[in-house]
Amino acid sequence: MIVRDEEKLLEDCLKQVIRFSDELIIVDTGSKDTTKEIAARYTDKVFDHVWTGDFSEARNRSFSYATDEYVMWVDADHIIDDEAVDKLNGLKEKLASASKPYNSVCVEYLSPDNLKVPVSFHMIMRRGDGREWIGAVHERYPVKEPVLYADITIRHNRQIDKDRPVNLKSIIYADYIKKIDDDEYRQYFWLGMQCYVDLVFAGEKEEAERVLRVSLENTPPLEELLRTCLLGGNNFLYWKRYEDALKVYELFISESKDPAMSGIKASSLYRMILLKAQRCAYESGDTGKAIEYNDMLLEAFPDSVTACLNRSYYDSFITVSLSVCFIVRDEEPVLERILRKVKQFADEIVVVDTGSKDRSREIAARYTEKVFDYVWDDDFAAARNYSYEKASCDYIMWLDADDDLEIEDIEKLKYLKRHFPGETDVVMLYYIDDPDEKDIMTGGGLIRDRWIRRSLNGRWQYPIHEGIHIEKKWNVLYRPDIQVFHRKVKANEEHRNIRIFERKFEEGFVMNSFNLAYYIRELTTEKRYEEARTAFEKLWKEGTRSNIDYVMIFYFVIMKSLKQKEMLCERLEEYLERFGSNEMVYCELGDLYREQKRYEEAESFYRMARGSQIDVRDCRPHFPAFVDFLPWLGLAKIYLSTGDPEKAADALRHSERSYPQNIELKVLKLYLENRQKRTVVLPLDQNDL
Repeated sequence: MIVRDEEKLLEDCLKQVIRFSDELIIVDTGSKDTTKEIAARYTDKVFDHVWTGDFSEARNRSFSYATDEYVMWVDADHIIDDEAVDKLNGLKEKLASASKPYNSVCVEYLSPDNLKVPVSFHMIMRRGDGREWIGAVHERYPVKEPVLYADITIRHNRQIDKDRPVNLKSIIYADYIKKIDDDEYRQYFWLGMQCYVDLVFAGEKEEAERVLRVSLENTPPLEELLRTCLLGGNNFLYWKRYEDALKVYELFISESKDPAMSGIKASSLYRMILLKAQRCAYESGDTGKAIEYNDMLLEAFPDSVTACLNRSYYDSFITVSLSVCFIVRDEEPVLERILRKVKQFADEIVVVDTGSKDRSREIAARYTEKVFDYVWDDDFAAARNYSYEKASCDYIMWLDADDDLEIEDIEKLKYLKRHFPGETDVVMLYYIDDPDEKDIMTGGGLIRDRWIRRSLNGRWQYPIHEGIHIEKKWNVLYRPDIQVFHRKVKANEEHRNIRIFERKFEEGFVMNSFNLAYYIRELTTEKRYEEARTAFEKLWKEGTRSNIDYVMIFYFVIMKSLKQKEMLCERLEEYLERFGSNEMVYCELGDLYREQKRYEEAESFYRMARGSQIDVRDCRPHFPAFVDFLPWLGLAKIYLSTGDPEKAADALRHSERSYPQNIELKVLKLYLENRQKRTVVLPLDQNDL
């Protein structure tokens, strides 16, 4: 084994390895955690190796210490279950009794999504015939027949990838690929594809695109390309990164259209790629492309049950009409901006004016004849219901005057109307606060119901922060790829929301958990923290996760303002036990532990936050800063506090990608630059942070 900073996984792996190995060799390439101490508990053959950026060099070094006839390589993040241990012990007997020695043993490699990749791994090699590992990264061992294909499955614990700051292999490869001659690209195409995946995950998108172009220009034999694309796409598909996965699958699909490649279309791998490309296109919101790939699948495999079912589903698509409804009041600065865009896809626009004193009605009249007056009574639901009563199309969409749409989202809405899944009752779109590179609390959003079938007669509820109750029997279509941006240019009437709440309480309005969550938000905004905390305790006992998640970020403010950080820490730990992963909770716990100088625990939470995968279809609010900017900034503060300027600088570089104008980032960069000018870099005191 070659290892480096593997304390989280190493012991679990070694407990299994010692059950079948006769000799255990561990080569450490520079661990700064307890990796070497753990290794020493299982073997006395633990060696140091000065890391040079060459994986083959380290593998060959580890093999040089071996004394048995066969050597097996294992990584710390491999999972070898009890069944595999038993089979490996049986394999030893088979190798010893073979009439002719095998030079290599292949095993099955299982990815976390339980899909066997189409490439077996050579994991056991016969020693002493002069062969060595080659390739600085994504290294390989030259295969020499005869090879034994064993019925043994090794799994990869890919979860640990989320805890790594940047995939080390991608850094090495960025230099390594520049040195590969053109002729070698045919041999190393799969290396380029894997590096493309690594670089995308590391956030190096420009470099990833360059690698992809260079690799594709030197395409290897089609079968190898097909296998490589399938493996690379699966990496993205596991994380639900459908657009990235589709880009990889399309590499092969574009090649397969060449008439010279017609023979490959009978391959089961070709079938698998088309199936996955169709799924990724549909999940990405490109229904047209999904239909195209499904038709290609039917052409090559007419008996494919999945393709036939998909075809029936796509054939059910219809063209629908759409009413877009607004309620407005004094929206002159923004109303024309949104109406001009809505006019491009709406069949009908309904504007209900609740008492404007500016030119709102005049502007609305330029875009629609359906402009109506409504006497305002502090009830948003009642006004929305009135606007819906004036709609006449198949579906109704709601927007606010300060909402906005980009060109690509308008085009997607047009396409959706023409190719609409006929059984759909409700369409959920992504509602996002307009990002600002200076403000980390912008760019957040959540998926919300935007369309509803008019015949369902869905009714808005609640006087403030209104909503339509979505019944379980309704068919919901999630389209997070279509975004509605909230771009305010003026503040709401001061104290309006809390005033409406309290007036309705006087009239007898009784809150449920949904209303209570919004009430906590308004109490926090009004700085009525003690009342907000009392309301949160009630919500904690009675509310659903979605309600609690909505106000979690306000709860941070409440408890800090009340100087109750210890209680906040306990509640957040309780949250993780009760509900599981949440990037905002991870970041907040990282901050709380860092303030207590519990740096190891803080670092762990920041890394978990940074690795979180946002799926907006969970209907929870998400802020991108909590999975990129804030975790990296927290790590930088830890490294500054512990006197590690190199790591701090690297973390700040990552932070800078998402919010380069953030003032806190600039201050920390300036501090680091000033400290680095001195002979000794002093740790940053917690009070300075």
